[in-house]
Amino acid sequence: FEGRELVAMEFVDGVTLAEYLQSELRHAGTRELAEAVVRLTGYANAPELLSAGAALAQLALGTGAGVRYLDGGWQSLVDALERCAREAGAELRYGAQLQRVEHDGRARAIRLADGERIEFDAVILALGPAEASALVDEGRNPFLSAAERACVPVRAACLDLGLERLPQPARTFALGIDAATYFSVHSSSARLAPDGHALIQAARYLAPGESLRREELEAGFDAMLDLIQPGWRKQTLVRRVMRELVVVRDLPQASRGGLAGRTPGAVDGIANLFLAGDWVGPTGMLADASFASAREAAFLA
Repeated sequence: FEGRELVAMEFVDGVTLAEYLQSELRHAGTRELAEAVVRLTGYANAPELLSAGAALAQLALGTGAGVRYLDGGWQSLVDALERCAREAGAELRYGAQLQRVEHDGRARAIRLADGERIEFDAVILALGPAEASALVDEGRNPFLSAAERACVPVRAACLDLGLERLPQPARTFALGIDAATYFSVHSSSARLAPDGHALIQAARYLAPGESLRREELEAGFDAMLDLIQPGWRKQTLVRRVMRELVVVRDLPQASRGGLAGRTPGAVDGIANLFLAGDWVGPTGMLADASFASAREAAFLA
């Protein structure tokens, strides 16, 4: 790690993580450890598809700057954004179902499901690729259709577990090496549970095309909890399992040149129609990509 990875980020965007690790790390166990840390920092469990350049850039960011856990969870961030938007004069509508974007080679208006037509100088679709494509030209827009087909979603199965108390207070984090698993007591880093209680969040990073039966998934989570927090069953207050959550809409793929190959933020062929999301633009992964693409779309608009 004496600068080789920094150089690699620039020159291995078109190389898969599996190929890169095979060439750089001699021992299989070391490669497994590297893949586990990549899963931790980027959620992706697809070394045969993931761009090594994108993985290394995210690894450097995640292990350098680290992460911040929000008191109150993501809702606190959503509430703050809403407050800032209102203070800036934005009009927010809830429950307004968008039917289509109207254009003549330039975005002119949006049509709502109730028939209302609202004219705009510019439109930003902060949606997933399938949802955005469905709203333009009845799903037949060539740019958006191609973008949808090219995306490989990153998925995870997740567990939220609320406990009366933590049986093993010192055991707050674990990362699977020979299994694509994650365990963390997020309430030890932020206010996410009542005083004295604990919130455990665990995950199984899903490979592309992988789908687990609920029984298999539950058994895997239970075995992990038994190993790390024996006695957890007697302390359980709330348990929620989500079998297949989409973490991000598009994996930075080596075959597309990594981050640079993701869908551009300006829709080709339709002026003043822009995109924002974790699958858009050449900057960042996860929430970083969402914010970076949204900022760029706002400036373009």
